[in-house]
Amino acid sequence: MAATFTWDIHSLDRQVSSGLIDKIHWRLRAVETIDGTEYTAECYGSQGVSGDPSSSDFIAYDSVTKDNTITWVKAALDADDENASSSQLEASLQKQINKKATPAQAVGVPW
Repeated sequence: MAATFTWDIHSLDRQVSSGLIDKIHWRLRAVETIDGTEYTAECYGSQGVSGDPSSSDFIAYDSVTKDNTITWVKAALDADDENASSSQLEASLQKQINKKATPAQAVGVPW
């Protein structure tokens, strides 16, 4: 079983004077179709990021792309020892989908 993972960015916190983005609000969604049934799981969060407006590789707010921010979020999550890494988040969502697809318990009546 292998879900498709989609990262989305909902908003960015920035310093108006420099265009420096310092927090990214993200959502990660997993989707997998198993035996004709679509299963989903998702999580969301905010990740602080840092940068230097005087750096030669600085990207100002008006020039930032969604792909830039997703790369920054993943890098920040992977470098943060206190929170789950991007691969751990994806593994957790995959586990949720697997549980939905093959439940250990059920409720109902046999008639």
